[in-house]
Amino acid sequence: MPSEILNEKHDDLDKADIFSLGVAMYEPIRGSPLPEEGPQTLNLKKGKLPLLPGHSLQLQNLLKAMLDPNPVCRPSAKELVENLMFHRVLKNAWA
Repeated sequence: MPSEILNEKHDDLDKADIFSLGVAMYEPIRGSPLPEEGPQTLNLKKGKLPLLPGHSLQLQNLLKAMLDPNPVCRPSAKELVENLMFHRVLKNAWA
């Protein structure tokens, strides 16, 4: 869950959903589930993503934006569906 939800700030629920979608995309791209706690999880909540070898910088930047700790900085759902990289991710996920 994004930090704002854990801190009971529910002003930007749509952006909390973007964070959750980013995590849901990140795990299979990473190739393993994230631990529920620990340094990897804390880094993720801080917006610090390790490089994902074999994946484009464009994809990694999209994930980083979706997982930004500041909900205002995360893309909107509209911005995601208009992003060509998101179309490629979805196409590969359904292939």
